[in-house]
Amino acid sequence: VACLLAALCRPTNGTLSGRPAMDPLAFAAFEQRAAEAEARLNVLEARLVSSAAAGPVDAPAAAGCSEVEMRALRDMLVEAREATATLQHERDQAVAAQEKLKYQIMHLKRALVEADEKAAAKA
Repeated sequence: VACLLAALCRPTNGTLSGRPAMDPLAFAAFEQRAAEAEARLNVLEARLVSSAAAGPVDAPAAAGCSEVEMRALRDMLVEAREATATLQHERDQAVAAQEKLKYQIMHLKRALVEADEKAAAKA
């Protein structure tokens, strides 16, 4: 990668793709950053290869919990999700009932106003 970048960004007397050429100091700094980035990539690749060779990580052991504790936590999570779903369903039903009651109240108010107007008209 660094060789390709060096070839593309090498300072010239003219222009490169219509842009002014890099001055030698900027080019040297760019080359230094590219070399550092390649070094970091090599370290990361080595870590990735070594971790893959080590095999899969045991999740409960990595979390500091035993398998029994992890299963108990999973069961508690499942129960909590079920309770949440039940409560959400009950809430939705209560909201629907509340909307129906609001609609009925609106019609009852209208009926009362009309009855008051008729009674006032007769009197």
